[in-house]
Amino acid sequence: NLLVNLGHDYLALGDLHRALEHFDEAERVYHLDVWNRWRYYIRLQGERASYWIARGDLKQATHYTEICLEKAKATLSRKHWSWAHKLLGDIAMLEERAEEARLEYRTAISILHGYPCPILEWRILLAASNAAKALHDQAAADDLRGGARFVARTLADSVKEAPLREHFLGSKIIRDM
Repeated sequence: NLLVNLGHDYLALGDLHRALEHFDEAERVYHLDVWNRWRYYIRLQGERASYWIARGDLKQATHYTEICLEKAKATLSRKHWSWAHKLLGDIAMLEERAEEARLEYRTAISILHGYPCPILEWRILLAASNAAKALHDQAAADDLRGGARFVARTLADSVKEAPLREHFLGSKIIRDM
């Protein structure tokens, strides 16, 4: 899981080479480790999908997203199941299929209903807002963006350490939201 986390962080920093190194190492360790590997394997596939989205290879991104979705459904891992639908929405948006993206984001949000995961939820709501805007549905876009802001603020309010909370609130994506 540490290797997946490092790959995720390098991906967020835009260092795709280092991200892939960590994802490949996580894949290698997966074959050696039997303890909870099913859990981080699901996340690894989602992160690999994000990697391929960043690289612009949507065919590979779809491949890894489908693996993530299949494994998440099989284990009822709602967080990863929801995130896989968010990734499918992101791919659809990049392929200029905004209506399909909207449906994927709605599915992602509905999976979390009753199983809150605010760290993912605000991101999904924000992506759904962008899809609504692309479809010229400004009312829905504003409503979804407001929901994303509310969830992000609630998440920030739950962070006890002021420097961490301020760092989150000061991040570009939150400021832009």
